[in-house]
Amino acid sequence: MRNAITDLNKAIIRTFVLGREVSFDTGDVLSESQNNTVKQYNSCKSHNYIINVFILDSTSGGHNIIYHFGMYQKKNENNISILPDLWSLPTTQKTVVNAVVSTRLYKD
Repeated sequence: MRNAITDLNKAIIRTFVLGREVSFDTGDVLSESQNNTVKQYNSCKSHNYIINVFILDSTSGGHNIIYHFGMYQKKNENNISILPDLWSLPTTQKTVVNAVVSTRLYKD
């Protein structure tokens, strides 16, 4: 799944131009699979096992375009698709800053 997300993010940057209005959204995808290595446990949710996703999106030409897609990775030493300079950041902050830097949003 992470390799597919990496490839998707690269293709999006080559294909779309980020619009002027940008938002950063989060969402949960339910997951009860025992084989899912990216799910997280949250006792406060009605469904305890979720995949937490982060989406940088933009409205451009009347269309809503996902410009960067990321996932919460818990604290792990792999930091898949996370830039090395960001590895020491807290998990949510790491995902947000990675999206901004990976898409070069900070240069606009």
